[in-house]
Amino acid sequence: MDSIDWPGIIRLQGPLVWKTAYRLVGNAEDANDCFQETFADAVRQSQRQVVENWPRFLVQIATRRAIDLLRQRESRQRRQDAWAEQAIRDQAGHDPSTQAADRDLVEHLREQLADLPEQHALIFSLRYFQEWSDNEIAEHLGLKSGNVRVLLHRIRERLRQRLTEDDSNSKLRTNP
Repeated sequence: MDSIDWPGIIRLQGPLVWKTAYRLVGNAEDANDCFQETFADAVRQSQRQVVENWPRFLVQIATRRAIDLLRQRESRQRRQDAWAEQAIRDQAGHDPSTQAADRDLVEHLREQLADLPEQHALIFSLRYFQEWSDNEIAEHLGLKSGNVRVLLHRIRERLRQRLTEDDSNSKLRTNP
């Protein structure tokens, strides 16, 4: 087995892994945990398989670790959401109620993403958070690009429906 230059891989690919995790989990503490778990998993997996594309290999592991963490933290107290804060800063000038609604929407999206089957969450994350093309996702996951497009459509519809249901339910709770 070839010797792997882990310090070099971490130095070169570490920022990509951290950014991938951070985009999904929304805070540095959880992104750091995902970062460590990603490289621990990468060490184990690289002993069983040859890695031809380190960035893609590590992004896939980081995405799975982040999704796992999202699923685990559902019951924990909600933390300040750095991703939502950035979206709010990008929409400067909105009133506080709009900003609060934006934060809620982002949190609901994360919750719904954590409830998706693993492959669906991975496909959605690679497409919309990592900005991979349909062809890149298909190649990476061993699917046809047409299947990826169909799955993305179904995933978006499912998320849209769930988010709409959540919005309707919250209005019912606040308007007796």
